[in-house]
Amino acid sequence: MKLGLRHKLLIAVQVYLVLLACVGLMGLHAAQVSIDRLHVVAEHHLREVSLVGDIASAVGVIHAVSLLHALSDSAEARQGYEEQIAQMESRVEALMEEFLRSEALLGDHDDIERMEAFRLAWNEFVQIQDGRFLPLSREARSREVFALGQPNGLLEQAYRDATAKLVSLRASLKSGAAEQLRDAEQDFSRNRDSLLWTVVLTVCFGISFGLVHSVKLARAVRAVSRAAGRVADGDFTQRLRVRTGDEIESLANSFNVMTENLQVMAETLNEQLRQVETANRALEAEVIERRRAEVAVRESEARFRSVTDSVNEAIISADSRGTIIFWNRGAQTIFGHREEDILGKPSTLLLPERYRHAFQAALERAELADPCEFIGKPIDQYGLRKDQTEFPLELSLATWTRGEETFFSGIIRDVTERREVDRMKNEFIAMVSHELRTPMNSVIGMADLLLSTDLAPHQLEYTQALQRSSAVLLGVINDILDFSKIEAGKLDLDINDFDLRDVVEDAAALVNEQAHGKGLEIACSIRPDVPGGLRGDPSRLRQVLLNLVDNAVRFTRTGAVVVRAVLAEQTHEAAVVRFEVVDTGIGITAEEQGRLFQPFTQAGRPSLGRLGGTGLGLAICKRLVELMGGEIGVESAPGHGTTFWFTVRFEKQPASTAPLAADAARASRQEWRYGLGRDPASMGPPPGAPRVLVAEDSPMSRHVALEMLRRLGFRADVVDNGYAVLEALSSRSYRAVLMDCQMPELDGFRAAAEIRRHEARESAVVPGQAPIPIIAMTASAMQGDRERCLAAGMNDYLPKPIRLHELAAMLGRWVGALDAAVLAAEQSDHTAARTPPSAHASGEAIDASALANLRRLQRAGQPDLVEALIALFREDAPQLVAALRAAAHRKDAEALWRIAHDFKADSATVGACEVEWVCAALERLGRRGTTFGALELLELLDTSLGRARAALDMAGSARGKA
Repeated sequence: MKLGLRHKLLIAVQVYLVLLACVGLMGLHAAQVSIDRLHVVAEHHLREVSLVGDIASAVGVIHAVSLLHALSDSAEARQGYEEQIAQMESRVEALMEEFLRSEALLGDHDDIERMEAFRLAWNEFVQIQDGRFLPLSREARSREVFALGQPNGLLEQAYRDATAKLVSLRASLKSGAAEQLRDAEQDFSRNRDSLLWTVVLTVCFGISFGLVHSVKLARAVRAVSRAAGRVADGDFTQRLRVRTGDEIESLANSFNVMTENLQVMAETLNEQLRQVETANRALEAEVIERRRAEVAVRESEARFRSVTDSVNEAIISADSRGTIIFWNRGAQTIFGHREEDILGKPSTLLLPERYRHAFQAALERAELADPCEFIGKPIDQYGLRKDQTEFPLELSLATWTRGEETFFSGIIRDVTERREVDRMKNEFIAMVSHELRTPMNSVIGMADLLLSTDLAPHQLEYTQALQRSSAVLLGVINDILDFSKIEAGKLDLDINDFDLRDVVEDAAALVNEQAHGKGLEIACSIRPDVPGGLRGDPSRLRQVLLNLVDNAVRFTRTGAVVVRAVLAEQTHEAAVVRFEVVDTGIGITAEEQGRLFQPFTQAGRPSLGRLGGTGLGLAICKRLVELMGGEIGVESAPGHGTTFWFTVRFEKQPASTAPLAADAARASRQEWRYGLGRDPASMGPPPGAPRVLVAEDSPMSRHVALEMLRRLGFRADVVDNGYAVLEALSSRSYRAVLMDCQMPELDGFRAAAEIRRHEARESAVVPGQAPIPIIAMTASAMQGDRERCLAAGMNDYLPKPIRLHELAAMLGRWVGALDAAVLAAEQSDHTAARTPPSAHASGEAIDASALANLRRLQRAGQPDLVEALIALFREDAPQLVAALRAAAHRKDAEALWRIAHDFKADSATVGACEVEWVCAALERLGRRGTTFGALELLELLDTSLGRARAALDMAGSARGKA
């Protein structure tokens, strides 16, 4: 059964009345609570009554204990009574304070005054008791004590006065508590009656009000319902006309406003529908265009994917957490992971374990916009393939953002092959160094030996020209190798203590004779404040100075060349020195100055012609100066001379060692001139001369070494492999070993290590034996060769070509025996350094200049040296060719390059240049670990060897006729 609105309103009113009744009952409950609170107040008064009773009891106890104190004869008992009295007095004080706090809360001033009156009486009692009674009792003055404690005594009167005030206070408190209880009960009765009447009247009023208004509400609701039904049918013209002046009228007015708004909204909606239809048509066109754009994006992504998949490099993208989100086909090829397996995985899985933490930390720094060593520049790193193998890679990393998140994209290249190419390039440079220095060793060594003999004037001129050309060629070789090492970043400085003045003066002295030959003056100017004892690389500093001074002399016709050294700045530990090389030459244009320090560049001197050189000297100077922490520049104008300047930063030597370094330099110069005035022709090995063991597999190099040692006053034995070295040392005592590093069977490195192991075993049996000095001789002059020799147990390192003065200095250092030939070697070296370059080239099967150089070594009364060497070449050549062919057939690459290396050195000695070239090609094959193509080269070798034999026969016939 559905209830009408009227009945619903009646029910609502009745519910309201019930709730109102509940409120009334709650009011009654609140009244009861108030009564309870009054009881609590009353109980509080009773507490005060209890406090007063406790005070009275405590006062009584004090009074009784005082009397016991007076009657006691024991001092200990009196002491106990006094302590008990003190405790009770404290209790009385505490109870009074508690009472006053309670009264302060209730605000009963009469009771407070009564308590204050008691306090006065109490204080008087305590004063009489503590001040007079107890002291008299302790002194056993019984009469006076009795006078105070008798019924009419002062103590008894004070006690009665205090007790009376307590009794009065207690009676007042009880009376007040009873009165408050009566008042509370009367208030409760009145409030209860009033509340009941209020509830009854409220209920009656509510019922009447509900009946009246329910009728009116029902009538209005029916009118609204009818109008709302018409509006629901679409008639928005319906309006209500109600004039009641209450909420019903407001409802009607709101209904009228609503219908008006609905009418306006209907009209607006129709208009908007028309607009929506127009917008839908435009949206359809936009959707079609967007679909076309999506198709274009997908096509672009497909093209991007095809491009990224077509490159060999790995292209990888990761989010800010390092999670991989893009993976191209190159990455799959390099790392071995499929795209579906690696997406969503951390990018650190692509790195070995030891690099992961540092790489992740770098990515986090880059995300925070901090500087990161991985961002914006290629780095060398190691990657980890799926099969857990490591490989070298180059990573170029960039960041990009999308919204608030940072992403990383990287291009990764597998540089395994490039590393191998670099290694092969270094090996090639080392091989070129070895191949160039081996024949240079023979040429320069023979020239040095010739200059130490008695020569005719034209022979001396030829020999000096040969020496100068060899020195220039050696300088070119050194420039090329230095530049290669600089470009590879493998040129390190050799830091030592040195005297700056010695280095500057030596550089000027090396070109002094050349300058005087042109009528130029050479001057050195070193400021007094420039420190003498410094730490740096003196050889590289000398190289830069010598290059600049030599250029200045070559391009200056008249005037002078001045070398200056000034102090630019200094600290307690270091000094920056500025060097200047000033000439009065032809000058350099501004255009030429701009490219002067570039590799393979020379400033044009049309008036002087081309003076030779590789164009690497100034480029090497620039790199060396930068390596030493400085800078280099030039100041010049055509016709006004040139000033080359550079700065170098040096460490200072400790004050205690700097003078010692200068003294040592002066001592070395004095020792260098030891033997001045002796006849070079008389410098043969005297009886008892030191004996040196020479280990060299090249016959010509052996001959040069023996001749140099003879000139220096040494006796020598020669062996051609490492095993022979060990055998010779076991059978004879030597002062030193000159060890070639590249020898067959057992090379110099392993031979030196074996010698040191043998010496260690011998020293354990016979302590105190000094190890034999081992000096390496090698045609390889690459970075790390010296360290490798020292690591193998050798004492020092002598690169080929070996100069006589260098060999003398080396033996003087380790053996202690020098000869006057050192002076001749020094002079010849200086002459070579001052001589302009010249060269000899021949396209014939035999290099005639090589045979001419050998003839200059011929000594009077000795067998024909050239004929002996040619005969030795003829005898060894067939055996060497057969050995090469056998090595090629059995694919023994190591034997191939070792035999070819020896054959090449022998061919260079007699000038068989074609044979030398073929042997060099065979050696390169063997060093690369292959024999592929060796048989074809051997066919060419047979042809070249036949031509060389014929040419040697013709040369022998011509010599015989002469």
